Amino acid sequence: MPEIAGGTWWRFDRYELRDGFILPAPQAVLEYYDPWGEYRGQSRAKIAVSPYHSLLELAGQLADIRLAPRLSSGDEDRVLRWCSQHGLLGILLHQTEAVALPARWELVRVWPEQRDVLLPTLYEYVWGNDGWSVRVEHAKPEAVQPQKRTRAAGSIVTGKDVPADWPRAGALIRSLYDSRPRYESLEQTWARFFPSIREGERATYAYPCPLSTEFCGLYAEPLVDFVRSARLLRDAILDIGLEKIVESDVLQDHHMEMDFLYAADEGKRMLSSIISPLRLAVIDGQSQAVEQKWMSPSLLGFFALMALQDLAEHGHVRRCDNCNGFFSSEAYQAKYCSARCRQVYQKRAYRKRRRDHASLVGERRI
Repeated sequence: MPEIAGGTWWRFDRYELRDGFILPAPQAVLEYYDPWGEYRGQSRAKIAVSPYHSLLELAGQLADIRLAPRLSSGDEDRVLRWCSQHGLLGILLHQTEAVALPARWELVRVWPEQRDVLLPTLYEYVWGNDGWSVRVEHAKPEAVQPQKRTRAAGSIVTGKDVPADWPRAGALIRSLYDSRPRYESLEQTWARFFPSIREGERATYAYPCPLSTEFCGLYAEPLVDFVRSARLLRDAILDIGLEKIVESDVLQDHHMEMDFLYAADEGKRMLSSIISPLRLAVIDGQSQAVEQKWMSPSLLGFFALMALQDLAEHGHVRRCDNCNGFFSSEAYQAKYCSARCRQVYQKRAYRKRRRDHASLVGERRI
């Protein structure tokens, strides 16, 4: 299969739950990795259990967090174990198009005078085809009044000292249900994912660049958002699979068929919405001059792309008859996610037939 995705993600070796947030445990070790690597190896197998399958299974095991005030201790442990293997989903980055931090006074080397001048400075983080980029803009020295240059370096630029053509501090945020971005202040969605920052600083904090080590250490995901996002992807994939049931002509109920087809269409729209932040990048190729790869701002996006690839090749994601786990296969009749599950299921069925036969023989003797 050709390489269709690139990029890296991060994970810590240990996570903890604190005040409703999933965050790195104290002294946890940070690691960057390729989430597509494991999928790349599995996709060549006739029967594949891909990384995103574990998220679908986890979402199915967890209690509905909308109905219960919190998860059970067992469910919480499952979430933490999963995160230590894969990392957080990156929901905030998945929803973010761009971030403009509040302008600050910063010492800038001015040429040709070769002297440092205190100037208003703007930092923006923008998601694009090459991933996250940092844009830095300084006000023109001649536009800054000399008396203003006595301000402290790092302090917030206020009022008319901010150039009129600079964007307001805030973020362009899209909902998981809607690909259209909207402007928000940093205190809204963006600040929710940094619970360690004091409330009075959330609107003016110098948030670090996405994927930087400082960002990874500060970033936390609300448990509610994690569970909802995982369920959203799971429901979309399961709903798309309903179309295969209709095609198999086993329902024999026109109204149910229409309901299934409607749900399948909704699943496709939902998966399309989840995938919408992905960008197509042109990169240096190994065997040719250039290659194209999809870049994702989040682990959620990587997993959605893996699912789309499987759906495009196999039509739907299957459930194992033995363990009920998710798997993908080109074989239309495939029922098990592994040879072990097939053997376990067949042995269980054999023992059941033996018991049923023995019971039937006993009844006849009576």
